[in-house]
Amino acid sequence: MNGDFGIMNFVVGTGVLYAVTYLLVVPITRALSRGAQPTPDRQADVIDQLPTGLFMAVSAVLLAIIGLAFGLAGYDIIGISKKGKMWPGLIVMMLCCIVGAVFHEGRFLGRTF
Repeated sequence: MNGDFGIMNFVVGTGVLYAVTYLLVVPITRALSRGAQPTPDRQADVIDQLPTGLFMAVSAVLLAIIGLAFGLAGYDIIGISKKGKMWPGLIVMMLCCIVGAVFHEGRFLGRTF
């Protein structure tokens, strides 16, 4: 953890957020919500067509794992999204990244482990 959130951390975090969302979260959410699918609207984004609660839960779990992995590897990531449904996963990813970075450094509240 280098202690500063530069533009590269922002770009990587936003890229990870969108990649995980569209490559993992959307297909898993679709598979879990087979019976609850509304008629597809070609104008709306695929995220808007998924059940909100299930999408947020799947997103939070997957992005928590990804954020923890980045933190344990020593990377700080931060990102942003224009979609409100993606914010819970984004916040969880950043928090888990900080937790992983604390464990990566081996220090917590002044104690070394």
